[in-house]
Amino acid sequence: YCRAASWRDKGESGRGVVIGDHGYGGRYINEWRLEDASPIGRNQAFWLAESKRLADGFGIAMTCPYVYLFQGSSAKDQPGTVYRADFDVAHAETVAQCTALFGAAPRLVVVVNGADVNTVGDLYATPGVQYRLALDYGAIIATWQRVYPINDRNAHVDGETKVLIGETTDWAVSEVEAGRPWTITYDVQKAGAVVTVSFALRPGETLMQRATLYDTFGGAATCADFGFEADGGIVSAVPDFGGNTVTITLASADAAWLRFAHQVQDCYDMADAAGYTMSAHRTTLFGSHTRASRFVPGQTPWRPMPGFRGTFRDGVFVDDAG
Repeated sequence: YCRAASWRDKGESGRGVVIGDHGYGGRYINEWRLEDASPIGRNQAFWLAESKRLADGFGIAMTCPYVYLFQGSSAKDQPGTVYRADFDVAHAETVAQCTALFGAAPRLVVVVNGADVNTVGDLYATPGVQYRLALDYGAIIATWQRVYPINDRNAHVDGETKVLIGETTDWAVSEVEAGRPWTITYDVQKAGAVVTVSFALRPGETLMQRATLYDTFGGAATCADFGFEADGGIVSAVPDFGGNTVTITLASADAAWLRFAHQVQDCYDMADAAGYTMSAHRTTLFGSHTRASRFVPGQTPWRPMPGFRGTFRDGVFVDDAG
């Protein structure tokens, strides 16, 4: 809908939008496989074919340039290898059908999951898997669900926030279509007890801090060291706000693991006066390129950093995508 509104406002009346809304909660990615017991994948195949049939009947040239992965936290306890295997099958079937119907393979657009107010005891492999499969498939990572306020002390957002996510996705896709980069990736390098984390930002963009982001959602203690955590603790985490790196001094040069915005904590009771909470996966670091929302007065779409977790093996960081 935000894409359609954007085209309307730009006077691009020759463009349109087709929306497939499955409208279900608590779904697993395997349900989009055509041979799964669930009808969801076959339902998607049906409306894709039916949309093409109706378009042909009206003499409309229809294309399908993007496939949108926006899945909630239902898969938070699935092993990453299971999620990846099921996604590969479902996505391959979708791409094959879209290519056969519309003449070209669609590009994947991802809103990475991982927003939950209580991550204690949860596996939460899926954010890392979605990040990695997005890179493997050449996808656009539009945004991360964990940076948005939650309205039910669980994992869900209200209508205005859904619009902000849609608007941010439209912004991301529009930038890529204009030949400008969008997806933020990360790199981790270790030398003894010093770790340097680099984020791939846009030309002219730097790291910035939303220092007060969690003031009414548990405070700074819930996001120590800008959201970095390490085996044995962290002596200091120093972002370069004129650049794109964070320098971390570990308490132990032999630290086995490092996490970023991947805390295991219970934030269920950390609510503001309106009852809103925030995900337990937290960082105050963002990219500096922002703009005022066009659809939600007083709000701002942000560019969140990618969260991750992984281990050090002989001094080399290996991210956990499974």
